[in-house]
Amino acid sequence: MGHIYLDYRFRHTQLNYGRPPLTKVISDEFFRFIPPGQLTLTNLDSWAAWYHGLTTMWFPLSTSYLEPKNNKPQNVRFIALTTYKEQDGDFDLGEWKEILVNPQNPPFEYIAKNYELVSQFTIQSEQVFENYPVSGVILKLRQH
Repeated sequence: MGHIYLDYRFRHTQLNYGRPPLTKVISDEFFRFIPPGQLTLTNLDSWAAWYHGLTTMWFPLSTSYLEPKNNKPQNVRFIALTTYKEQDGDFDLGEWKEILVNPQNPPFEYIAKNYELVSQFTIQSEQVFENYPVSGVILKLRQH
């Protein structure tokens, strides 16, 4: 019983009870700018699909994998990246982090030429249950 009550007192001061989970708030932000059925490359699990029916795909190791091969059209319509769990090796962005740092002018030629910034957002820690701030960007494939 002591563990239950002591753990609760600790968690009660560390978490924002009554607030939505971070995964829901991030998904809501994506849904504001990304319509269902549009393939979205992201560093998140499939939460956006769970909450809003968006079509998501885990990002590749290198941005160069996004470049179309054999004159095939680009199917990735949106790129949505966040700082969620950036300290966790499983969620490490690698070179993709540069897009978060400079979304107006990404240092990758293909992305800079073919994608435009749609949203740059910050979710404050007091807005979410986990009491953890997250920032993110959403880029959209340009119509040529």
